[in-house]
Amino acid sequence: MYAYIGSNFGLMISLNYKSYAKGLIADDRFLTLVGAVGALACGFSRFLWGCFLDKSTFKAIFCCLGAISVVLAFSIPYIVKLQQYYILVIIVAYVCYGGLLGMFPAVSSLIFGVRYGPQIYGLLFFAFAASNFVECLLVIVAKSYDLSWMFSGVMGACAILLVTKLPLTYDWS
Repeated sequence: MYAYIGSNFGLMISLNYKSYAKGLIADDRFLTLVGAVGALACGFSRFLWGCFLDKSTFKAIFCCLGAISVVLAFSIPYIVKLQQYYILVIIVAYVCYGGLLGMFPAVSSLIFGVRYGPQIYGLLFFAFAASNFVECLLVIVAKSYDLSWMFSGVMGACAILLVTKLPLTYDWS
């Protein structure tokens, strides 16, 4: 549950950064560069966030990543008009997304145990389809991506609240 709610903004950005900005940024090469650099940042960040998870707690790292994602989700409609900042926002969003996906295998095994952890982690990948479906509905209804960004910001805030309030250890034996 944390995985879907917390990574919703990263999923939406990774799938729609180009279609969202192409109405305001006409340079297709620039938008392709944004996606390439963002994807590289996502890949490299998974290793770094895994190392941070060894040194810190899941709750602390998740709340940090979630807070950054919430700020980005609410600010992206204003930043998209500025190319220099748009690439920075997309890179940071990809880094946060990589952190969330990089931590969840270890955390799901910690919470659900070695027996159920991998099965629960597999459910995370249903978030891709669910995120696309939710965003499609929001874009159709609002005729703009802005509502979907706000929705993912609210979901990120809810994920932070859930992680800070709910216990993360259970006995599944």
